[in-house]
Amino acid sequence: MERVKIILDLFQESMINDNSIKPCIFRFEADVQRFKIHYQNKDEPSGNYPHMGVTAREGLHVLYRITGTEQWLNVDAYTSRNSPITVNMKYLAQTGKSYEILIYGPVLSDIDLLKIEIEDESEITVLDNSISKDILFLGGIHSLGIGCTASGVMFSNILARRLDKHLQNISFNDINHLKPIHEKINELDKYDTIILELDYVRQDSAVFDR
Repeated sequence: MERVKIILDLFQESMINDNSIKPCIFRFEADVQRFKIHYQNKDEPSGNYPHMGVTAREGLHVLYRITGTEQWLNVDAYTSRNSPITVNMKYLAQTGKSYEILIYGPVLSDIDLLKIEIEDESEITVLDNSISKDILFLGGIHSLGIGCTASGVMFSNILARRLDKHLQNISFNDINHLKPIHEKINELDKYDTIILELDYVRQDSAVFDR
């Protein structure tokens, strides 16, 4: 008998489905030995970005951890050119053991399609990844991911995994990033903790003093 495939639209099922939040973050729990990711992006940035890896700009970064444990481990990073992406968990998680998958979207481009394909006898659960008011990260090119090969290794995302907290990153591809932050600050919700990237030498002194 031919096995039936189940397609889960992560971009629709996740409580975070807004391309304005970058990178978008998706989480699900499964026990299957392999699954496929169908992925397409759009609005790829024009210009040259030698300071940022291609998967950070337009790809996905996939991590996992065994359910009930704290440490996140790397699976791999992919671009839409790899789609459909076959993720083999056979040697990463024991058969029958459930695990969590964490997917970071691109930093500079938007997600057009993100679907997970599994076989019908497998279980998959989308995990709540709604934006709480735990930590707000505000910054410029360093907070945006300069020097990162994939979005999961951005400092803000490393910090969020380490603290097991929800974190929203609002960063600007601008050396003088305090100006757009100052213009936006009154529109932001209240957060428990705000982390601000600060490089006084490159900032407009009038904005800095305010």
